[in-house]
Amino acid sequence: MEGWISLHRKLCEHWLWDEKPYDKARAWMDLLLHINHSSKKFLFDGMIIELERGQKITSIRKMADRWGWSRSKVSRFLGNLEKDGMLIVESDTKKTLLTVVNWETYQNVRTPKSRRKATDEPQTNTNNNENNDNNENNSSPEGKLLSWLKSDAPRVMKMTKPITLSQAKRILANYDRKVIADTFTGMENFKPLVGKYMDANMTFKKWASNAIGRNAEKNPSKKGGTFKKPKTI
Repeated sequence: MEGWISLHRKLCEHWLWDEKPYDKARAWMDLLLHINHSSKKFLFDGMIIELERGQKITSIRKMADRWGWSRSKVSRFLGNLEKDGMLIVESDTKKTLLTVVNWETYQNVRTPKSRRKATDEPQTNTNNNENNDNNENNSSPEGKLLSWLKSDAPRVMKMTKPITLSQAKRILANYDRKVIADTFTGMENFKPLVGKYMDANMTFKKWASNAIGRNAEKNPSKKGGTFKKPKTI
């Protein structure tokens, strides 16, 4: 069967959606309907978390309550989705980050009319943001970070979603240089990295957050994990 349909998020408010327990198909659709459709920032446990399109912060308990399932059934279901390459699940003791694989591909579907219009337009207008990224001078701080990653952390750049220039810029703006170097080095040295994780940016944020937290516990006077800037970046 080919083709696709649009589903409005208000479907979740209909009485048909209230019946529990959910089956696996409705649980998957429920995830898709509640995934973020645009980038957003919010405060979680005293930290600002930035989510991209196709991601959602939730918990096993919340999904179990919503779907009428046991927590163990939710965990098994998410594990199966991850094994099938449909979802990336990253959990800690406080939250679960869900990332839908290929979200951008699925959401950028255009009607035949819009595709014909795009075909008639000059090709120089296609992927303008990507072209702007590619045209950035490699001497910029974010350009240097990407060059360093390609030479010193190639495994990170071989992930399904490697670090982009815009992400590198945000990382440099929000994290100490030693945290950046240590985190990416740790990711590079983690042999199962490419097979276990897909999104380099989200993996960096998770690992860096854990590292800062551990440092704050060891050194309470060092707020936010401030370290001496390394010479490698």
